[in-house]
Amino acid sequence: MVEYRFLETLADQQLGRYLFDTVWPAPSEGTQVAPNFLQALMHSGSYLSGAFINGEIVGAAFGFPAKDGDGTFYIHSHMAAVLPSHQDQGIGVGLKLHQKQWAKNEGYNKIKWTFDPLVARNAWLNIAILKTKAIKYYVNFYGEMADSINAGDASDRILVEWDLSENPESIEGKNIVEVEIPSDIVALRQSDIAKARLWRTQVRDALKPKLDAGWQIIDVQKNPNGNSKYIVSEA
Repeated sequence: MVEYRFLETLADQQLGRYLFDTVWPAPSEGTQVAPNFLQALMHSGSYLSGAFINGEIVGAAFGFPAKDGDGTFYIHSHMAAVLPSHQDQGIGVGLKLHQKQWAKNEGYNKIKWTFDPLVARNAWLNIAILKTKAIKYYVNFYGEMADSINAGDASDRILVEWDLSENPESIEGKNIVEVEIPSDIVALRQSDIAKARLWRTQVRDALKPKLDAGWQIIDVQKNPNGNSKYIVSEA
């Protein structure tokens, strides 16, 4: 059984940092979030949760308050991760649902975050399961990243918005295009970085103009060849 709980104490924060640094190992014994910075954020109303099995942390999620251009406050979910040994078991969904309930209890109506459009697992979770709305495609959003998962590739990201109301906007499909993504871009970066970068360019060229023009990603599906594909609809 998976237990989800808020990580507030310094000892609990260390567990969250351990999880993030294990999933995204950085060179030279670096860390994803400096401990004093994380403590300041938590003290100021940020969110950090962990998923536990038999008392051992297997996943974590971290977010902080942010503000839209119109003055609306929301939670920006900066990181969410599950240990490779426990992925594809619904733990990521559980973390997001825990974050959703916390955000609603705190008076927030939406959560936003970015994800790599080439990571099929995250695309499936964000679009097909959680039904978030893709807002914008950012080219090389974080610049060069040194962790072992992202190194060597541009850090393109899609910004999504999760409506926490009971009646989220539904999108009716009109003109439809499909955009294929690889089955496992992380493994491909390790085996053939040139091919991974080609995927990046192809997906960027197909998705960014559509999202810029107001089209919406309405689903993620599997292809017979093992890859996945975005279903993109004209709004």
